[in-house]
Amino acid sequence: MNAGGAQKATNDLMSAFSRNGHHVTLILLENEITLPIEKDINLIRVQLGRPYLKGWISKRLLAKKLYQIWLDLEKKNRFDAVISRLTFANEIVYLSKIPETISIIDNTLSEEIKKLSKTKPIKAIRKKNRYKNIYSKRKLIAVSHGIKNDLINNLGLKAEDIYAIYNPIDIDKVRKLSKANEVWIPDYKYIIHVARFIGQKRHDLMLDAWALTRTSHKLVLLTDDVHRLKRMISEKNLTSRCKVIQFTDNHFPLVANAELLVLTSDFEGFGLVLIEAALCKTPFISTDCNHGPREIIEGKYQDHLVKINDANAIKNKIESLLKKTKNPLDLDVQKYALENILEQYLDIIKNKSALFIKTKNIGDSIILTSAISALSDSYQHIDVICMPGSKEIFEMHPRIRNIFTIPRGRKFTEKWKCYFYILRQIHKNRYKLIIQFSSDWRGALISRWKNAKISIAGKNHKRGAYWQRSFNVLASEAKLNRHAAESDLDLLRSANLFDTKIAPPYLQVPPKKSLDEANLFLKTNSINNKKIIFIHAQSRWSFKRLNIEIIVRVINLLKNKYKIVLSGSTEDYEMNKKIYELCHIKPIILNSKSIRFTAAVMKLSDLIVTVDSMTLHLASALNKKTLAIFGPTSEIVWGPWRTESKVFALTEADDISYSCRPCLSDGCGGSKISACLENIRPNQLVDEITKLMKKD
Repeated sequence: MNAGGAQKATNDLMSAFSRNGHHVTLILLENEITLPIEKDINLIRVQLGRPYLKGWISKRLLAKKLYQIWLDLEKKNRFDAVISRLTFANEIVYLSKIPETISIIDNTLSEEIKKLSKTKPIKAIRKKNRYKNIYSKRKLIAVSHGIKNDLINNLGLKAEDIYAIYNPIDIDKVRKLSKANEVWIPDYKYIIHVARFIGQKRHDLMLDAWALTRTSHKLVLLTDDVHRLKRMISEKNLTSRCKVIQFTDNHFPLVANAELLVLTSDFEGFGLVLIEAALCKTPFISTDCNHGPREIIEGKYQDHLVKINDANAIKNKIESLLKKTKNPLDLDVQKYALENILEQYLDIIKNKSALFIKTKNIGDSIILTSAISALSDSYQHIDVICMPGSKEIFEMHPRIRNIFTIPRGRKFTEKWKCYFYILRQIHKNRYKLIIQFSSDWRGALISRWKNAKISIAGKNHKRGAYWQRSFNVLASEAKLNRHAAESDLDLLRSANLFDTKIAPPYLQVPPKKSLDEANLFLKTNSINNKKIIFIHAQSRWSFKRLNIEIIVRVINLLKNKYKIVLSGSTEDYEMNKKIYELCHIKPIILNSKSIRFTAAVMKLSDLIVTVDSMTLHLASALNKKTLAIFGPTSEIVWGPWRTESKVFALTEADDISYSCRPCLSDGCGGSKISACLENIRPNQLVDEITKLMKKD
């Protein structure tokens, strides 16, 4: 148990578990301890009676011994969780076949494989396959969201098996230790580099940058392998400008008294030393390596990231910051606080699941994906009850496990058969959380029946006391002047399940098969490398549609600069055919019954032009550039959400007669026709389209 970042984080986490009344056993596979371990922690060292090799046979012998130790301990005191950490330990635990284990991933595994493939490609392939075998179908904790994405995208692991939890830090302890008097502090000005002596930390790059730096400061290097580092320093003729110090129990005073901390890694899992620097009020810079530092350094401090493997860039940034007054980075360190991280671990151990109930239309279901994304990763499983039309929407969200569709439009017997099937499936799950996002009576009955720890709904004046008392948390009624995504998130906020200021983006991930089909569809229609504008001007409510003549004129005015895809529901097909016949520049008509396929075509398009409809929300969920055309409905409530967009609507600035919008009426005087849409000039839309397309 040396003094690396993973080991320190593990030690703090164990101490937190112990202080909170949990029995903790630490099993070490290597007899190396440099960190103080609390006396309440049961320490066991596992060895084969001699220094063992890490070969095929030795690993399996060690795994067998570990399994027997676990079995003996389990008989005395059943464990709630078995957690392994670092690659070697993760592999031994995997080979031991201890059930229901959780592995912590501290590094970017794809970077290791990529680096190895340059010199030993066959070995790199074997290593990748070994990682897949070790980590597939197991609960994993990635120490950053970047590592989680790496495991999903580059190792093909399932998102539902992986949780992103940052390394913890004992904030009060670090601040207290940073003021300790017994630690030796240099009597000269210095910058500091804290890292184990391994390749990814790039001590050579740090020294190359230091050789270029013109300053009277010295470079202090804290490491675990003093002799090898001193040899490297000597070879670079930097001995007089560097001081090497062995890792100790408390290096925080050295960090606190430094003028600057520098991290030069090629890749990082997290970068705990950067948080330590922030707590010690020491400014820092880091290479812009994958994952950790990018997540730690907030937007206003992006200039503290420098290009990887660029000694000159590091040198320039060091010199620039040393010329300024020591100014620490004001980071939000509370999200790394030990008590917060501990709670996230406990949530995983408890294996919570949630049931979302949304019995409204497809557009509302897309908006709900924001709340699904917002729910803490500690809820491993999220199931949804929805209308049949929304099934494809929830299938395209990676966090959804089961989708139960309300049997709409079926005969009496068939309908109740479906209901009994749904109830049987729901009964198998022990939901810790049930949230009713609409005022449907089914949610109240399910909430009472399942008796979840937390059940939430929004107050609704149309429902009586029985419905209201079916939930143990009631959120305030949705406000008309807030975005619908925020209204959904209010339900989570009411139970302290979400506390950030703004709701997350919507999320839809079209399956690869649909994307392949969409690519083929576009190629078949001779796109010829033109940029694609996806136009959806229809709505099932006629008062939200664009006039046919307006659409035709817009397409013609674009003068074949772009390829136009004209979209609509199956019911809109005949109207789109009329538009096609009237256009000089012929669009492609998308006549798809599949939302997945429509989403895939939208994903491949360059701009989405749409009225207030399901397509608008789908564009936001796909993070597509959008021109949203509004008439009587409110863009404040239903507008694009967290994607590059422009809302176009006629207002009283165009004509005083439009001061009534958004009137929320079904057309002017109930006529189903909205003047604020009928009177849009085509060239106005073409101008907005042109501006958005030029932004690429």
